[in-house]
Amino acid sequence: MKKTFVLPIVFLLATLSSACKSSQVESITQSAPFDESLMELPKLSVGTKGEYISYCGFNVSYNNDWLIPNWVAYELTKEETQGTLSRKKRRFQPDPNISRSAINADYSNSGYSRGHLAPAGDMKWANCAMNSCFYLTNICPQDREMNAGCWQILEDKCREWAKRSEGSIFIVCGPIVKDTTKRIGKNKVVVPNGFFKAVLQKREKGYVGAGFIFPNKEPHLPLAYYAVSIDDVEQITGFDLFHNLPDDIEDVIEAKFKYEDWGLKEPETNILKDPNFLK
Repeated sequence: MKKTFVLPIVFLLATLSSACKSSQVESITQSAPFDESLMELPKLSVGTKGEYISYCGFNVSYNNDWLIPNWVAYELTKEETQGTLSRKKRRFQPDPNISRSAINADYSNSGYSRGHLAPAGDMKWANCAMNSCFYLTNICPQDREMNAGCWQILEDKCREWAKRSEGSIFIVCGPIVKDTTKRIGKNKVVVPNGFFKAVLQKREKGYVGAGFIFPNKEPHLPLAYYAVSIDDVEQITGFDLFHNLPDDIEDVIEAKFKYEDWGLKEPETNILKDPNFLK
């Protein structure tokens, strides 16, 4: 199992950044073998505030001004979805590995849930993974209905996709922050305007990718309404996702999204056609 380590993000720019771009939907056959290790990590950007934390189950870019993650990234295998550990008796807690953490009192009576980014349901395969996913470095203030609705539905879908995967699925998710004035608690934890999740999966005929964008509220719409290309996610967040893919693969799959690749029915409209979805 990986040991926890924490480094300033600026230090890691030279070690974890290389080629840059994104990934998305249309499948493409892999032309040559390449190293899939750390495939899930976005490119670390100059100016990103905070600390980088690697736990045994996931990786976090933590913004210690906002007291929420910039993003969380991890690989989910078919074997890991078969874990049996329970989340019962696990408690949310400040992260002892960082310089400044939110505390539980910040969320009390705030009207927001403590929303996992790396979900407990994906961390059942090891105690170290389950325990660390309850650190508040992996948590954001989420609308309660959104947290228990579309966000949870997508978490369940990701486990279904991982179970059917020929290899692994790679997941990156995080908050979308357009306004830092809305905060909760004594420590002024930022409330995101929305959330994103991007998924890359290796299948028999090659790679496919999918992006999802959610407002931090619950309009009770089908999951397909929130589905977009990873290009769209990158444009909204400014992150360079799955940049470790070879360019000949990345350039093809980043621009399009096929609903049928993910068992979704194409909706009449989608979230990007609502100009107020992050307000």
